[in-house]
Amino acid sequence: MDVSSFAQELQTNVFLTRGEVFQGSITKRRAFIALSDKRLYTRYKTFISTREQSVDLRDVTGIWYTYVKPLVLLILGIIFLVGGVAAMIATEETATISIAVVGLLLLLFYFLGRRTLLQVEYPGGRINYIVTGSSNDVVRDFISRTRYFKDQQINRR
Repeated sequence: MDVSSFAQELQTNVFLTRGEVFQGSITKRRAFIALSDKRLYTRYKTFISTREQSVDLRDVTGIWYTYVKPLVLLILGIIFLVGGVAAMIATEETATISIAVVGLLLLLFYFLGRRTLLQVEYPGGRINYIVTGSSNDVVRDFISRTRYFKDQQINRR
C-alpha cells in the first residue's frame, strides 16, 4: 500500500498521516488516514484483506487526542516489585526475586502499552488512529485542517 497511489485513487488534494488503526484490542498496521475538503478516509490492511472507510465531514461530531494507559499494569507492577523486594529483605531467599522480576515485567508492559490516539467520532462509530511516534505538530495540523474543512461544509449549507 503506497501513500501516493492512495492519494491518486482519491483524486483530490489530501493531507495524509501514517500509522495504525486501533479497534478494540486489535491493532491494524499499515494504515492511512486522509483528509479531503469533503471526507475523511481510512485504509488499513488486515491479515486477509484491505479495508477502506470514508466519513463525510458533516457527520464528524468530534476529533481529538486521547491517551491509553494500562494503569492496571502499573499498579500491579509496583505491588509485585515492592512485594518482591520486601520478601527478599525479610526472608533473605533468592527465590523471591522472581516476584520482583514479574513486577519489572509488568512495569515494562505498562510503558510499552501506552498509546496516543487520534479519535474521530461520527454517528456510526469511532475511528481510533494510533499516532504514537508521530510529530505532535503534524497531528495538530491534521486536527485543525479537519475542523477547518468541517466549518467550510457547515457554512455552505
